[in-house]
Amino acid sequence: MVNFFGSENNDLLNGSPEDDLAIAFAGNDRIFGFVGNDLMFGNSGGDFLAGNAGGDVLFGGRGDDDVRGGEGNDLLFGDFGNDAVNGDLGDDTVVGGSLLISSEPEADNDSLLGGGGNDRLFGNTGTDTIEGGEGDDSLNGGKDSDLLLGGAGNDRLDGDLGSDTMTGGDGSDIFVLDPDTGGATLADADVVTDLVKGQDRLEFTGNLTFDGVTLTVQDGNMIVQNRQTGEFLAVVEGVANLEQSDFIDAASVPEPEPIPGTEPTPEPEPTPEPTPGTEPTPEPEPTPEPTPGTDPTPTPTTATYNFSAATFSVNEGSATATTNVVTVNRTGDTSQAETVDIALAAGTTNGATAGTDFTAGPISISFAAGETSTIVPIEILGDNTIIEANETIALSFANFSNSGTAGTTSTATLTMTNDDGIVTNTADTGDGSLRQAIIAANNTASIANPTITFNGASGTITLDSTLPDITRNMTVDGPGSGSLTVSGNNSFRVFNVTSGINATFKDLTISNGSANEGGGILNNGGIVTVENAVLSNNTATTFNATSQIIGGAGIASKNGRLTVTNTQITGSKGASGQGISFAVSTGNHSLTVTDSTISGGNNDAILIGLAGGDTSIDISGNTITGNGQATPVGDGIGIGLVLAASANVTIENNTIANNFDEGIDIRFGTDTIPSTASITGTISENTLNSNGQNGIEVKSDNN
Repeated sequence: MVNFFGSENNDLLNGSPEDDLAIAFAGNDRIFGFVGNDLMFGNSGGDFLAGNAGGDVLFGGRGDDDVRGGEGNDLLFGDFGNDAVNGDLGDDTVVGGSLLISSEPEADNDSLLGGGGNDRLFGNTGTDTIEGGEGDDSLNGGKDSDLLLGGAGNDRLDGDLGSDTMTGGDGSDIFVLDPDTGGATLADADVVTDLVKGQDRLEFTGNLTFDGVTLTVQDGNMIVQNRQTGEFLAVVEGVANLEQSDFIDAASVPEPEPIPGTEPTPEPEPTPEPTPGTEPTPEPEPTPEPTPGTDPTPTPTTATYNFSAATFSVNEGSATATTNVVTVNRTGDTSQAETVDIALAAGTTNGATAGTDFTAGPISISFAAGETSTIVPIEILGDNTIIEANETIALSFANFSNSGTAGTTSTATLTMTNDDGIVTNTADTGDGSLRQAIIAANNTASIANPTITFNGASGTITLDSTLPDITRNMTVDGPGSGSLTVSGNNSFRVFNVTSGINATFKDLTISNGSANEGGGILNNGGIVTVENAVLSNNTATTFNATSQIIGGAGIASKNGRLTVTNTQITGSKGASGQGISFAVSTGNHSLTVTDSTISGGNNDAILIGLAGGDTSIDISGNTITGNGQATPVGDGIGIGLVLAASANVTIENNTIANNFDEGIDIRFGTDTIPSTASITGTISENTLNSNGQNGIEVKSDNN
């Protein structure tokens, strides 16, 4: 064993990897063990002792000490003073008072915590706060009025002398009732706050049994009284139907282990019988005890404050509003009123800005005498015009008006969930509308590539005016094509994507759009993706190649890239009612249509016009049926290509049937534009049935 000795000053004693003996003297000392089984004495002063790994024995000594066991099965004594003793990991024995026997023990108010493991905790004399933590723990309050908190696990709580408050927590807990620990008034009884009938039970000690108590109900609480003495033993809160099965009689309970630091009261010797023939010496009259005076008011223990959780969240909202999601709890001595200041600062991740995102602190919260919980009202400065990342506010305790201290959850993070990109209703305008979400996504101050989502919005959004053009990259991600429809009200185009913009539309229905081109979606030089969507009953009123008006009732794309996957385009109509119209006059572009259905339109299903540029086309795995007839262009072709520029074309594995005109029609040039264009690629494995003209027709319109 390695020995370490302090001095009369404030010492730091660091142990070794061996078993250590560390003895401090006067002063406020700090003693640290390591991996051995250590023996430590803090002695006088406010000391900090940490056993760390190993089975350690620690004595705080005189003064208000902080004693921590660490790993291993430890034996910890706070000794004299108002001590904080934490068993930490392992199966620990935690004692608030001293191992030494004293004829006049000091009434020390200790805070004891078992931590992990199956622990035994003894408060001894003083008003103590005893918390078991995790594991199956045994808690004994000792003398005076204590607060016992079992925590997780199957715990045994014995308040012992005094009016104690016992909370079992999770698990199947036992609350001990002793025939000698009650009093003449209800205020003298122990309080059980959370007994769960059928899970927790009350245990009698001494000679007390179920037949020896009376049960009454008062204000919804069960009152337990000693039938013989009339003393009040317990108030069981929130329970009004206790029966014999909820109790354990003393006869079935093993004798409890003695509390460390105390000895059992010896049985008195019997008075000897007088010798016959002699008069017994009369016993003297007992000296009357003095009338008790007024006890001095005890110094209250420190109240401990904790946030009820380490993280909280709130929607940012669209206007200034106060959130009440943050709660502060206090334990220990809650008998005095106290005011606590909560500091607000930018969080470590996407920190929010005071004055812009929230109203600056600190925020003062008040606890009335006896109050154990209160909310922290935080003012959030919401907006509905910018889609931002979720922002965070760091919360901490600042000032205590009395002697309160911060506990283990002394900081917390409030996350402001940005909801400007969330559609929450089917209104055409206003907060939570699709229109407002597009306005926010278009804002150059918003995050890059925002996604508009839907939460609680189902049914049909009917437009009363044209939606804002899509002017920034974004995704509109619906809840499913069967759940949400955006309707152009047969009067307005639904979506218009401007040049250079990358936009995705998925999992929604786009219907009843109407415009001269692109009634459902117009891609005007952008990159558009349509996935898992339905486009139905959209209208294009005009086709004019000279004016570059290309029709396309469902989707029209000009000098852009278009990808359509797993989508249904049905009922396209109007003078130029193609399901998809795709035109290129310059640049490198592409059209991809896969695993989709295009049916029931009154013009061509897919019409492709290439006047220039370099284009790649892939149309594969689709079902194209029942399209036909309209003027002035097209009579209901399944797939029509008008080529005045070369392209790489793949048309494979499509089912093309029952269309009014050709299944596949490829034309080189037009009546006015000669063509020397050629195509490369593959046209194969297509099923062409019952189309009005040829299955596949290839021709030149300029010779």
